[in-house]
Amino acid sequence: IMKYIRQQRNQPDYNPNQHHVLHGLDADLIMLGLATHEAKFTILREEVFLGGWIERIRKANNLTAQNDLQMALSGNPDESPEEKSQFKPLQMLHVYVLREYLQAEYEELKYSLPFYDFERIVDDFVFI
Repeated sequence: IMKYIRQQRNQPDYNPNQHHVLHGLDADLIMLGLATHEAKFTILREEVFLGGWIERIRKANNLTAQNDLQMALSGNPDESPEEKSQFKPLQMLHVYVLREYLQAEYEELKYSLPFYDFERIVDDFVFI
């Protein structure tokens, strides 16, 4: 996917206002979104319920804390296939908002460093 986005950016008719949406649960997608340096990039991911959800499942199934991690990864093992296939709530993470927060955080460096380049700061943030 990242190769495709890079190839598209190199096309002469590429629209810099192109909005990319990537679906996945991996937190690394946020860093990949930052690393593209695209103006409009959104991560669409399923909401992760831990806290009260695990406690309710544990009580309902008379389970111990040892089963918590497995339930968080695979869901309730007693769910029927119909229950597992129901739609789950999604979250949208707009990477451009994160970029704006990073820019505000490092804005004062602009006045003290003659070589200030925000895009390089984003690269360093991703690298760290």
